[in-house]
Amino acid sequence: MEEKAPRRLSFGEIKEIARELAAAKVLTPYVRGGIGMWYGKAPDVGHILKPGTPYIMEEPRLAFLKRGSARVTINMMDFEVSAGSVVFFGTGAIVQPKSFSRDLEICGVMVAGERIANALGVPSALAGQGSYIIAETRGEEAEIVEGIFSTLWRLIHQREQADDTINGIVSSLLRYFLHIRSLRESTLEQSQQTDRLRFERFLRLVNAHCQQQRRLSFYADKLCITPRYLGVTVRSVSGVTAKEWIDRAVSTSAKVMLRHTSKQVAEIAYELSFPSASFFCRFFKRMTGQTPQAYREG
Repeated sequence: MEEKAPRRLSFGEIKEIARELAAAKVLTPYVRGGIGMWYGKAPDVGHILKPGTPYIMEEPRLAFLKRGSARVTINMMDFEVSAGSVVFFGTGAIVQPKSFSRDLEICGVMVAGERIANALGVPSALAGQGSYIIAETRGEEAEIVEGIFSTLWRLIHQREQADDTINGIVSSLLRYFLHIRSLRESTLEQSQQTDRLRFERFLRLVNAHCQQQRRLSFYADKLCITPRYLGVTVRSVSGVTAKEWIDRAVSTSAKVMLRHTSKQVAEIAYELSFPSASFFCRFFKRMTGQTPQAYREG
């Protein structure tokens, strides 16, 4: 079965979807002034994030699962998240929902890029290209997170909006999320935490540089470790070789260019740093089972 090309999910597209859903009385999202919020159950969420379709996030998003569970692939990694989970998607993260439980209830917030740059002062830990973070709440943490979301939901519906107050609440939500994540990390064994964080940094680097760099030594140098140690760490954490992760990222970039641009195959090969179009075509055929032209026309 052919893999679907990632679809860019921008703030503007979400705004248009929100209008359609509100008109159909399917969902009651709020999208205005650079802030988007929604509360939804499984059938409603499926109208925005269709299972099986990969999406490239063009703005940061934070989601909280009130009930139920969801299976999702983030930057080529598979996860199952359950009630109480808080998930952050950074700009450039590739998210592919797989399935939602019938009792799923989720609330989320997204922020347009200019609002982040001008007002929020997003913590540096959330600013990385293609970053994602998953944290599990415990005890009263879930009630606090839901309470912040509820307060923000009520405030943005007020006729006279106080932008500074809204910005402050969103910023506080992000910082409390990082606080929860920090508490969870402190309970892990130091070696497991270090390897996992190093692996996550490796994936972020791959997503940022795969179009120009496919050499394992490049990423090892960035992480200040040897290529062999990086390879062992990546395989230990993920069960997949580092080279395979790089190839997957390059393949995803190629799919986006083939489906969402009019660039010639030779031009795409050049931008992806292949020595020739024929090398690129052989690589793409090995990764997808199709030629670039067949994939574009499919």
